Amino acid sequence: MGLGLGASYFDQQDSKMTMDSKSVRSIFEFYEDWAKRYGYKDADTFIATYEPTGHPPGQTAFMADRMAFMVSVPSTIQTFDNYGPKDLDWGTAYLPTQQDGGDKYTWSGGFALCVPKGSKKNKAVWELVKYFTSKQGQETYMVPATSVPSNIAALKDPKGSAKSIRFFTESIGASTCRPPLPVGGAWWDSLADARSSVLLGTASPQEAVERAQNRVDPMMQTYSPFKLPKDYDKVRI
Repeated sequence: MGLGLGASYFDQQDSKMTMDSKSVRSIFEFYEDWAKRYGYKDADTFIATYEPTGHPPGQTAFMADRMAFMVSVPSTIQTFDNYGPKDLDWGTAYLPTQQDGGDKYTWSGGFALCVPKGSKKNKAVWELVKYFTSKQGQETYMVPATSVPSNIAALKDPKGSAKSIRFFTESIGASTCRPPLPVGGAWWDSLADARSSVLLGTASPQEAVERAQNRVDPMMQTYSPFKLPKDYDKVRI
């Protein structure tokens, strides 16, 4: 939620994490209020009932008509197609906002193809990477996977992506992404831990963000000075 509500996690000027800033803490205060108002433990029990750990892909609260909406990714449509009931009635929308009339937003992420250091198969791997990222390769993989192509030509081609994800391709202009920091894994994990602590009531928002800051910032300082790419959070086609 922080990515869409303006929370700032990194100070470019000082090359320092700001995970305990007011803007970040306000997100966890929102979580705390939500958990107390609706009873997080009850909600957690509800999800565990309909989506127990290790559940098969077709066993979800949404497809069982027990949950009105969920936040997910385009490839979920493949699950609907493969495992959902034929009369499953679903649609897509932007993420909720806290204020009526708030700017619409969503966020994007993905993965990278990398050649391991010391690899002796560089030529073969490079040929695979080139094919996978080409228009033909993207269409071969992304269409049946109901995922958004990263190849621009495939993205612009009506046949380059599954028709069912058209909403997602059209919403890219309103998308942002998490900061590409060298401590991105620790940043993500610490925020997830903080969120769980606040929802379960084992830590206050202030305690949770301070713990996250103290965990990640020392790692970040080993890369200081560090600058994020200009307009990294502006996804463009």
